[in-house]
Amino acid sequence: MGRKTSPGTGKLYGLERVCRALDLPRSTLYGQRSREAAARVVPFLPPQRGPKPKTSDGAVLGAIRGELAPRRSPARGTARSGRDCPCRTTFALDPAACCG
Repeated sequence: MGRKTSPGTGKLYGLERVCRALDLPRSTLYGQRSREAAARVVPFLPPQRGPKPKTSDGAVLGAIRGELAPRRSPARGTARSGRDCPCRTTFALDPAACCG
């Protein structure tokens, strides 16, 4: 009814005026419209995933850790403060190269 035109004036009635005349909150109409629109929506289905890998995640992680283990330096990733190092380096990958 809010989209109908008045025969006397030729203007739209408007949703607010119609709801006021019918003593009906506009939220009811908006809710009804959104429910009707939601019923017409086609649900989204995610695409199928690819094939399963031949190697499990745990086996790949173990292989990566096995490759990285011999390369680790004892000082790698440890922050060094300037107090215990006279050359004031922040990170030292090789402890023998730092002052000594």
